[in-house]
Amino acid sequence: MENKNRRKFNSLLAKSVALVPAASLLSHNSYADDVVMIDPETGMGKQLKYVEVTPDPEKNCEGCVHYTAQEGKEYGACTLLPGGFVTANGWCSVFAPKPS
Repeated sequence: MENKNRRKFNSLLAKSVALVPAASLLSHNSYADDVVMIDPETGMGKQLKYVEVTPDPEKNCEGCVHYTAQEGKEYGACTLLPGGFVTANGWCSVFAPKPS
């Protein structure tokens, strides 16, 4: 049973990573007020158990290899959660620390 869940997760992960380039092209605009944040309650946010405030201060989006900060902002882009931004102090189940 666990293998089915793992396969489903890997399939969803692969699909979301494949959509990153297209999503970034479609969602790019120059309007700073049009910030779309990832919803932790729906879609991939829910699948990856994303939360806007980490339960562990040592593990947050800002310290994750998948996170790219937005200059001067408290949010950034995540390669695993396309279509919006995540908080720098957020966390998800696929957190991977940046190398030291």
